[in-house]
Amino acid sequence: MDDNNSSPTTTKVDRLNSFHPDCDELKHKYDQCFNVWFTEHYMNGHYNNEGCNKVFELYTDCVKRGMKEYGLQYEQTTTLHLGTNKEKTSPLKDTEKPK
Repeated sequence: MDDNNSSPTTTKVDRLNSFHPDCDELKHKYDQCFNVWFTEHYMNGHYNNEGCNKVFELYTDCVKRGMKEYGLQYEQTTTLHLGTNKEKTSPLKDTEKPK
């Protein structure tokens, strides 16, 4: 059988990198921790994910630093606008609206 036509025995999963390159390693560590927790604990009825909290905190802190570097504020990403008057307000002033 030709090797090019054989189906692979394992599936390679590409991992997504973090928002900021400095955080890639922490993101991959958290992803690995989460995947183990999900498959070995959550799927067996154990819903406590405290084992991944520390690496998640480190990753979140790294992302916040990266956002600052790009001039973004983390708080803006956590503000809920759905169902409020802000949701209905255009971010552009009337004079800036495209015609």
